[in-house]
Amino acid sequence: MRCAFSLFELLVVLGLLVLIAGLGYPSMRRTVARGRLDSAIQELQAELGRTRLTAMKDGLPYVVRYQHGTNVYEIMPKEIFDNQPKEVGATALGTDSLLELPTEIPTVEPATSPPTTDAQTVTQAPIAGGTFYRKMLPNTVIFPSLPPAANPNIGDAIALGTEQTNIPTNVWSELILFYPNGRITETTVTLQTNDSYRYTSTIKIRGLTGTITITK
Repeated sequence: MRCAFSLFELLVVLGLLVLIAGLGYPSMRRTVARGRLDSAIQELQAELGRTRLTAMKDGLPYVVRYQHGTNVYEIMPKEIFDNQPKEVGATALGTDSLLELPTEIPTVEPATSPPTTDAQTVTQAPIAGGTFYRKMLPNTVIFPSLPPAANPNIGDAIALGTEQTNIPTNVWSELILFYPNGRITETTVTLQTNDSYRYTSTIKIRGLTGTITITK
C-alpha cells in the first residue's frame, strides 16, 4: 500500500496547477480592469449628481471640466471660471495656460501625483465666488485623449505651419454647465482604463431633465 506520491507525480500536478493559473490570469486581469472602471464611473456619476444638487441648493451655476489623457477633473462655480484672465482667442477647450488659477490654488501635475487606486480630492480651496475643487480618478482610469484632428493646439500649429513636437495633448474638455434650475449641458463623458485593454464606459447627461446615467 502506497503512503506517498512520487516526485514525478508531484511535478505533474504542480505543472497542471501552473498551467491552469496561467490560463486564468489574463481573464482575472480583465475582470479586475472592468471592476476598477465600473467603480470609477459610478463615483464620477455620483460626483456629477452632487454638483447638480449643489447648484440647485446654492442657486448658482456650477461648471465641471476634465483633462483629456489624464484622470483629473475640476468643479467650481461658474463665476470663478469667468473671473479668471484668459489669453486672447482662448476658449474653454485648451491647456492650463489658457486658464490662470488663483495663486492660492496650487497647480497639480497629474504625471507627478502620487499613485492611487482610489478617487481623491487633490485641491479644495474656498476663494471669491465659492469653492474650487480639483479631483483625480484612480490612476487606473483616465479620460481618453482627443484625436489629433480634435486637438486645438495641434490645429493651431498646423494653421501656423509650425512644428508639432512638444504640443500639449492633455487639453481641457468643454465646460459642463449645471444650472440652478436642475438643467445640465447635454453631453457624454467617457472613461477608459489606463492599460492595454482600453475598456470604456460612458456617462450620458440629459440636459432638460438633468438625469445622469451610465451606458456601457
